[in-house]
Amino acid sequence: MTKFLLSADNPKGWKLEDLLLQLQNDIVTKMARISADQRPEARIVFQNNIDIISMISECHRKAVESQKILESLGPSPGSTGAPRIGTDD
Repeated sequence: MTKFLLSADNPKGWKLEDLLLQLQNDIVTKMARISADQRPEARIVFQNNIDIISMISECHRKAVESQKILESLGPSPGSTGAPRIGTDD
């Protein structure tokens, strides 16, 4: 069972690409609170967050690519329908 992602067990879950964007937005919001802090520790955390946002962007790109592949196989059957790839067990 997934806790966050959309699945047959979690029909109210997130699509991966939407969750990644929300996560990225949350990090940007947190970064705004430390952007003026010039202490070395704050600068390191700020730079780490920039790196994390970059990695999330790459993950989002791959999630969108996967979604396009799935869409090419046919319309989504919804969270309770038969999966387009893999098995449903």
